[in-house]
Formats: sequence, structure tokens, C-alpha cells
Amino acid sequence: MNRFKEAEKKISGILMRHERLFEAIFLAAVFCWYFVWVISYGSNNAPDEKMRLRVIKFIVQNNALPIGSEVEVRDPGWGFSYALYPLYFPSLVGALFMKLVSFVRTTDFTLLTAARLASTACGIGTLAVLFAALDKIAEKKYKWLCVFLIAMIPQYAFLSSYINNDIFAVFGSAVILYVWISVAKEGWNLRYALIGAIGIIIIALSYYNAFGWILMSMIFFVFTQDEGWTKKTPEGKAARIKTFKCLGLIVGLVGVCVLPFYIRNYIVNGDMLGFSKVTEYVKLYGRPDTTALYSTPLKNGLSLIEMFRANNGDFLKTVLRSFFGYFGFMTQMMEENLYAAYYLIFGCSLYGAFAAIVIAFFKKKPVLGDAGITGRKGKALFVCAALAVIFAVALAVFYAYAKDYQAQGRYYYPALMGLIFYISFGAKTFVENKYVRRLAYFGLLTIISIRVFINIIPVIPAN
Repeated sequence: MNRFKEAEKKISGILMRHERLFEAIFLAAVFCWYFVWVISYGSNNAPDEKMRLRVIKFIVQNNALPIGSEVEVRDPGWGFSYALYPLYFPSLVGALFMKLVSFVRTTDFTLLTAARLASTACGIGTLAVLFAALDKIAEKKYKWLCVFLIAMIPQYAFLSSYINNDIFAVFGSAVILYVWISVAKEGWNLRYALIGAIGIIIIALSYYNAFGWILMSMIFFVFTQDEGWTKKTPEGKAARIKTFKCLGLIVGLVGVCVLPFYIRNYIVNGDMLGFSKVTEYVKLYGRPDTTALYSTPLKNGLSLIEMFRANNGDFLKTVLRSFFGYFGFMTQMMEENLYAAYYLIFGCSLYGAFAAIVIAFFKKKPVLGDAGITGRKGKALFVCAALAVIFAVALAVFYAYAKDYQAQGRYYYPALMGLIFYISFGAKTFVENKYVRRLAYFGLLTIISIRVFINIIPVIPAN
């Protein structure tokens, strides 16, 4: 036993001394794994990839952005194009990758692979940013556990291997989470303002469902300024100068990079966000056999509750399953027990996070106090991370209810980084606190018993 402990200590020491090297090796290995995904299935085998590829090809061939009305970019079935939205960042990155590869080889699958690698780069980039973010708040073993957990979610690997906007939103939210954690721990400076602006730009030009991160960043900025910054003292003056420098950098950079795309969309289409123009094009150019599928619970007169309850809760079941793994055009599922494994891991970790917050409340000790995250900035971090999750889920649910009924877990991926923040300390609480585990054991058995009673009693005939 002593020899085993000595060996474990020696291995741990090696890992600590060369941690960045092992992180790089891990990221390289994950990239190779995702690349296997990229090349393992042919074209038009992923949701919306063919439609997004049209936009990328147009940019590469014409060295210009499409308007959205061009036949080359419009889908013949639905009648509209993703070029009608101002969310061009993923397409531009994909076009850059495709353009670079085209100097070497121009076969259709090679160019498709190049465009897909933009998503792969975002998937790996997210993991790299997570390493840096969680390094500030989590023990090494739990940091690795969290990053490995995200990297090995099959749906995350799938999103990292085909053309989509979802993975770009995840990357942008990871960048913002890194800034939030850093600021809560160290305070604002121009470096974090610059990085935060980059995260906002990525989201603002990638995915509407992730806009909660932008809103929460505004709130976070307001509530994380140095205390006394409004006081008429030398210290207060210095704090105000720093605040306005950071604010000016963020607003200026975001304005310069984002506004041109939205203004252009308004000028060429008369629709800054693109929603009304998409609806118009669906009516004008969509095939009746395809647009007949364009139905929502709101149009059918159902309430939100009825949407959730329809077909024995099929909407929620499909969303949960596809969050962890539902492939192709939502046709290829994983084995049922694999979903249960992911539910268990996420469920126990989030329960551990809730328990950690409750314990910290009663002990009057900050949850991340050992990491140096306390006070108003710490509270802002916790609240904004939770609200970012809530906003992402609410936007996705509203979109399914009122705009386009899609029970796809990828629409909820903007919530992933908020969840992983809570999992980063929740997993530790669950694993290391025996009382938390015991309470979970008794609570789970009680819930199962009550659920069986509720399901069985109504169908037992009365004498």
C-alpha cells in the first residue's frame, strides 16, 4: 500500500510539473478523435449542413457575402437561406479554412472537410479555454474531470465535426465564462475586457440562442466594478478611469466588428435580424411539401404546458437524449443505458453544486472562497452563470414553441458552459461529502416510491 501511495504521489508530481504539456497532448488527441468523426460520414448527413455549406461556397467563389436572395444559397425545399441572417462568423471561418485547403486540393469532400474543421477548431478551442478557466477555481483532478466530460459527450464530438453555428456559440460562451471567473477572482483590466469583447463578438455573429451570455455580461460588468468607484477620492477616480477604459474597449471593439453585419442586413434586406425575411422567403419560394412541415404548437393552438405533455413528454425526452447524442438527421440514437449514464453524471454533479451552495449558506462561507472568489463579484458570477443557463433554455423552448418546432438538444448547448461551471465544484461536493451522497440515496428512493404510487394507483380498479 505504501509503495502504491508513493507511486501515485510521484505520478501526480510529474503531472503537476508538466501540466501544460499534458493538456496540449490531450487536446491533440481529442482533435484526432474529432477528425475521425469529420471524415467518417459523407455529405448532407447532419442537420442544416447542406444549407450552411451553400453560404460558405458562395463566399469562397465570389469573395463576397451573399444577400440571401441568390438561388445558389437558397434551399429549394424551405425556400430561404441562412445568408438572410447577419450571423456570418461561422461561415467566414469555414470559408477561410476552405479557401486555404483549395490551394492544395479541390475535391468536393476535401473542401467539405476543410469547412467542417472550423467547427473542430471551435470544439478544441472551447476545451483549451475551459482548462484555463477551471484552473482558477477547481482542483486539478476535477478540472480534468470536467474537461474530459465535455470532450467525450458524443453530441459535442458530433457538433465539432460538421458545419454548424452551435459549437461557435459554445466557444464564445466559454471565452466569456473565462473572463467572468478571472474578473471575479482578480478584478477588471484591459486584458480581460479585450477577451470578453472577443467572446461577445463570437456570440453576436454566431447564434441568437446564446445572446443571454451577452446580456449577462452587461449585468456582470455593472456589478463587478471595484468598490468605491463612485467616491470622490483618488482611489475612486482611478477606479472610474479603469472602468471607462474597459467599457470603451468592449463597446468599441464589439461595435466595430458586429454592427456592420447587422446594418448591412437592414440595408440589403430591410430586416436587421432576418426573421421576417426568412418567413417571407419560406412563403415565396418554399415547396409546399416541405413547408407543410413548418408547424409550431403555438400555431396549432397548444399551450406551452401541452407542448411538454404531448405524446407522453416526447419533446423533453428527445431534447435530453439529443443533448448527449442523437446523430444524422435526428435518426440515430445511442443505446438507452448510455443516456442514463450521462443523466447520472450530470444529475449528481448539479445536485452536488446545489448542496455546496446550501452548505455554504448555512456555514456563511463562500462556495469558492478557497479559490479567492468572494463578495459581490463572487455573487455576480454565480447569478450570471445561472441566468445564462436559464436564458439559453428559455430562448430554445420559446423558439420551438412559437417559431420552429424542433426538439433538438443542440439548441440548448449555449447553456453548456454555465452547467459546467456548477459541475466544476458540484462534482467535488458529491464525491467527497458522504452526507450529500446519503441524502441523494434516500431522496432518490423516496422519489421513485412516490412516482410509482402516482402512476399505479389511478389504474387499479376500485372494488
